[in-house]
Amino acid sequence: MLAEIILAAVSVSSAALPYDEPYDAPHALHAASTVQDGGATTNRAADRLIGGILSYVRWPDLRPLASRKICVVGVPKLSSNLRPLLPGNVAMHISYRDARDVIQTDGCDALFLGSIPVADRQKLIGWVRGRPVLTLTDTDPSCSGGAMFCLVERQHGPTFLVNLDAIARGPLRVDPRVLRIGKDGLP
Repeated sequence: MLAEIILAAVSVSSAALPYDEPYDAPHALHAASTVQDGGATTNRAADRLIGGILSYVRWPDLRPLASRKICVVGVPKLSSNLRPLLPGNVAMHISYRDARDVIQTDGCDALFLGSIPVADRQKLIGWVRGRPVLTLTDTDPSCSGGAMFCLVERQHGPTFLVNLDAIARGPLRVDPRVLRIGKDGLP
């Protein structure tokens, strides 16, 4: 199964993500190789990374990003108080839930998987398949557990991996510039 999973290692510059620009920011194609957080904590760098990833995703219902809800299950490793920094400083609704609650109530546009039991992670990844729910994690350094985007801590700061197989299994559309940023950011 591991052979089936296509992973793309990505290092992203905070300047490469469209924080203060509209979705089609032309500078998004020009990526450096690391997150430069200007002395900010890992929390802030991780939140910028998550916000950048979210800004490159399009859901089938076309609602604006500000109306999206991100559900956090477990304890995030890289951001103790998850607050994705979205373009234009738009706030996104954050809800902390347990795995059973996510499946029973639905309503999550993005699912951030922190430290949780493997069985719960597998159940949530299985439940998400085919649904318009973006999955992110910071506890899968190989990005082989089924999440679409995996944040990892490197010596130079947080970066992320992309699981193309997981993205292809769902109805979300991820702007190919994220993949190009990853390609440009590889050593």
